[in-house]
Amino acid sequence: MRNQVFTAMSPEELAACKTKLAELEAMLPENPLLTPIDRQRLAKMSYSGQTFVQEALSVSKDMPELRSSFVDLVQMENTFNFHQQMNELLSNIAGVQHWAEDLKLVSGAAADDMARACYKHIKNASEHQVESAANGYDRLRGRYVRKRRAASYSGNGNGVSSGSGT
Repeated sequence: MRNQVFTAMSPEELAACKTKLAELEAMLPENPLLTPIDRQRLAKMSYSGQTFVQEALSVSKDMPELRSSFVDLVQMENTFNFHQQMNELLSNIAGVQHWAEDLKLVSGAAADDMARACYKHIKNASEHQVESAANGYDRLRGRYVRKRRAASYSGNGNGVSSGSGT
């Protein structure tokens, strides 16, 4: 997995991806803008809940004499089908998101590895008094500035850590 090299998308390719996402968003109904409390209060439909809805639809169609007069079966079926579609869409989106996150992690790690190699080379050049290397080293070494640790109580009575370097 190391040493992977990625080619950045062209601005047109990135714009095309963003356009496709905007098209997808435009195809969906208006966002209900749920609050975190709303999300907690709404019942989550589990697999058994989906089975229950399907069975309720089936029984209501098979036994019209038992059907609830204040439930529109067509609306119920359309709503349930929409739920199923959103579930399928979310599954696809989650796959793409997972893929994009993995690509982001791998490309970020590869870029960081290459930057560290550059840093080590420039640091070595600076230590060997190569002309102009000191300026580059000064610009990069801020990333690796060591921070002094505060003394900590070690129980030895003097309030100072008993580790090396103190």
